[in-house]
Parts: sequence; C-alpha cells; structure tokens
Amino acid sequence: LFRDAVPSYAVVVDDKYVFTNGRKSPRYKSIDNYAYNFKLGHLGFIADKTDGSQVIVYNGEEVSIPKGVRAYNIAMPSEGLQPRYGYEVTKDDKYGVVIDGRQSKWYDSVNRVQFSPDGTHVMYEAGEGGQEFVVFDGTESKRYGRATLVPDSWAGGRNAFQAESNCPQDIPGLAQSCPVFMVINGTEGPAYRSIGEFSTKASPDNTTFAYVGIKENGKQVLVVEGVEGKEYDSIDGKLNNYGMDFFTPVGNKLFYKARVGEDTFLVA
Repeated sequence: LFRDAVPSYAVVVDDKYVFTNGRKSPRYKSIDNYAYNFKLGHLGFIADKTDGSQVIVYNGEEVSIPKGVRAYNIAMPSEGLQPRYGYEVTKDDKYGVVIDGRQSKWYDSVNRVQFSPDGTHVMYEAGEGGQEFVVFDGTESKRYGRATLVPDSWAGGRNAFQAESNCPQDIPGLAQSCPVFMVINGTEGPAYRSIGEFSTKASPDNTTFAYVGIKENGKQVLVVEGVEGKEYDSIDGKLNNYGMDFFTPVGNKLFYKARVGEDTFLVA
C-alpha cells in the first residue's frame, strides 16, 4: 500500500504471519483481523499464539491481552499522524474498548470503535441496561432505545449517529416501528420513519452534512445541516464505495436526482 510521502506495504500470509516493509513477523496460530494507517505506514493486528494467549501487534511490537479477556475488531486512524490504535474486548459476557492502552468501563455491549480520519477523536456504540448510546472521546451521549453510527459519522469534524427513542411497550404480534433521527454534536434533528440507508454524507470541504429523511407518508427529503428540502417520491445521489454522495467533488455544492410520479429531475 502506498500513500502520500510514505512508501510502505504489508502482506498477510496464510493468516499466520506478516511481511511489513521487508520485515517478517513471528509466526502466529492465526491473525484474526488487522488495520492500517496509510499516513504513517503502520500496521496493527490481533493474533492468537500457539500457547493459547492473544496479543495485539502494533507496528511490530506485541502487547499481551490479559488472561480471560478476548480482543477483537482492531481500529486505527486511516490518515492521522498520531500513532493510535484501539480494539474491542470481552470478558464474562461484558464488553469494553481499549484505546491507546487504556480500557473503558465494561458495558453490556460495544460496537464499531472508530477513529476520526485524522486520529484526533474516537467513538463507538455502547449498550447498558437495555439502552444504547455513543461514547465520544470517553464521554457518553444521551441514552436512547437505539444508537447507531452511520457512514461519514464524523460529519466534517462533528460526531453524528442515528438514534431511536424508547418505544412504548411492544404489543405481541403487532409490528412496531419507532421514529428515528440524527444526532449531530448532541443536537437531535427532525424525526422520520427511517433514514435513507448509506445516505449520510459530509461534503468534501467538511463544512456541510446531508442525509435523506423518509417520512411516514413515504415522501423523501434531503436534510442539509438540519434543514429539510422539498419533498419528492424518491431521492438518489451518485453512488461511490461508501454509499450515496450528494456533493460536488470540491466544496459543498449539492446535486441529486429526484422523482415525482413519472417525472425525474436533476436538483442542483
């Protein structure tokens, strides 16, 4: 892998050892998963040793996992100049995260630990007592019935996630859906029947955040910085590897395809 001024590569062989920039790692029983910092050329991975123990390997250095604890889902900043890494851990049906060697409290669940691209912030989903929330730089958000990180969760330097309030008591045999909304830097947006899948997107200049809100009547609106646009029967952005994109390649100008009945428009 080559990026910017750091020419570097990493090759994982048979899930047992790694060549990194010409260096061969020790042979492990298995390598479970790995992450790579493109800017620094650093590789991190989780490995099981033949004696049954588990280690985190960051840039060639091993860190032992305490007995009785299992590590999984390692994460690193993709482009940050800070040598940071984190991973999820479990013990006795409880879950936590370890960031830069410091472990969080134990929760009923944790998911999707991730760094901001520049490595200055980190957040993850957590659950406790039947409620879910997001932990951002060690601080827990308000608690909800459901809290889910979304594509482009950093929203141009801000933290964003999709939330669902606590629903009334479920009625057996009756399908029930609860309104959902985006929470950006702790501020709750308008509520919708659903948020368009993979529609959350920050602009290339990191100043604007947009997503598709789907109303109870099925109509769709593009929500830009918390403000609803015009209703359409459907809204589509251009597709990329990370879902839909509504922004021009430079700046924060919007464009998308919208449909009303049999008529299709380009909205710019």
